[in-house]
Amino acid sequence: MYGDFHCHTTMSDGALTPYELLEVAKKNKVSHLSITDHDTLAAYNDNLIFSYAKNLWITLLPWVEFSTMDTQNRRYHILWYSENFHQDPRIIAACERMKHARIDFATKTADLLREYWWVVNTDSILRHTVITKLIIAKTIIDDDRNTSMIAKHLTNTNKPLISQFIEDWIIPWKPCGNVNIDIPTPAEIIQTIHAWWGVAVLAHPSEYIAMNGDNLDELVKRMVWYGID
Repeated sequence: MYGDFHCHTTMSDGALTPYELLEVAKKNKVSHLSITDHDTLAAYNDNLIFSYAKNLWITLLPWVEFSTMDTQNRRYHILWYSENFHQDPRIIAACERMKHARIDFATKTADLLREYWWVVNTDSILRHTVITKLIIAKTIIDDDRNTSMIAKHLTNTNKPLISQFIEDWIIPWKPCGNVNIDIPTPAEIIQTIHAWWGVAVLAHPSEYIAMNGDNLDELVKRMVWYGID
């Protein structure tokens, strides 16, 4: 028996559809699976996904990974685990808040990128269910009008262009990475999780050491202070 409780699909920044992910899980003998897309329950909008999982003998757990930012502009992702939580209006409201925040992020980031002469097709970006940095980067890299900008600014031949663009342009402290948007703090999301008798788990902690300049002891203390489980 195997379980995987942190997976993404094409509903956020994953490569597989929810149904394709279930098929891969079956091939790898995963019996318990959670699709934890970023800030959305869209993978579960189709109720047939549960019966499809059941037919594969997979227990599908509808959870989510929430984006947060503290008062020092440090970003953290919190996994929200609880029973039947996708039926709670507070979770739906939190997802809706993040949907608008991501639209705001994309619009403001696009405006900043244009100041540096990147061509940005905002309409193409906003068509996606959940807007991520990956989608913004892919939209720009795939646009032939950016060919000369790519040749000038993305010169690391050992790294994919999309990764270069994200790391060089739209993460915090890069030219277009410091965009102010209305997203919950870690403490706010954790309190909401606990109010619904859920469990709050910090996703991929090692990333914050590089991204936020945290060391491990500081990170643990900060998360305990916020109330992480």
